[in-house]
Amino acid sequence: MNTLNHLSKKYRAVQDALAIRTLVLDAGRSLVTANNVLRTLKLLLNFAAKMQYMERNRCKCMLLKVQRKPRPTLPAARIQEFLDAVDRATPSPQKRCMVRVMLGMGLREGEVLGMRWEWFDREHMTYVVGKAKGKEARVIPVPGWVWRGLMALPKSLSPWCFTDEYQKPYRPNTLRGLLQKVRQELNLGHITQHRLRATFASLHAEAGTPITEIQGMLGHKNVQTTMIYVETSLEAKRRAQDALSQKLRLA
Repeated sequence: MNTLNHLSKKYRAVQDALAIRTLVLDAGRSLVTANNVLRTLKLLLNFAAKMQYMERNRCKCMLLKVQRKPRPTLPAARIQEFLDAVDRATPSPQKRCMVRVMLGMGLREGEVLGMRWEWFDREHMTYVVGKAKGKEARVIPVPGWVWRGLMALPKSLSPWCFTDEYQKPYRPNTLRGLLQKVRQELNLGHITQHRLRATFASLHAEAGTPITEIQGMLGHKNVQTTMIYVETSLEAKRRAQDALSQKLRLA
């Protein structure tokens, strides 16, 4: 009898979850939104069970399968155009430089916001990422065009490289509005702070940088994680197709 009661409650929980998902879809929302609603529902129910507001979470509804869309990165041919648009969109030399650091060094947003002058080696033009997600410091060579932007920043008494008017580090998502304005002007895809990091990885891959070197600069413990960031551009795919056509003498 206890087993039957358990199955009955579980069935009703799944039915309720499916009904909520149907309401979301009937309202014209996307499959992604419907899945996010179910994830939020599961999170709330798990919390309720943990706090003993309910016996257990019986909602085990499967998520809908969603076709993945290609994630946008900046092609090499549009990098200068992108940076020019960034310079037009903001008068802040710090925000301009933050974008260049993300694009030229592949740093996460949190790592950029936490950059400190003491972690630079001016003799070798390198930077030690001291505030890393994996809690392990890594050394990254700073390209000349990024280094010049950093050295041109207004100097202050703050130990941080990027500070607001109160000499405090910028908050997360400081660049969200700037990037939104630029991508709309240039008709780019959904280029975000994290997609600049992916652009860094993809451009290095196209330039022939070994995947292990890209892994080290990104700070990934597993090379499979690095492969997720490497997006092959349409131009690179076209060159590969043309090269194969030439080899097959079908061009």
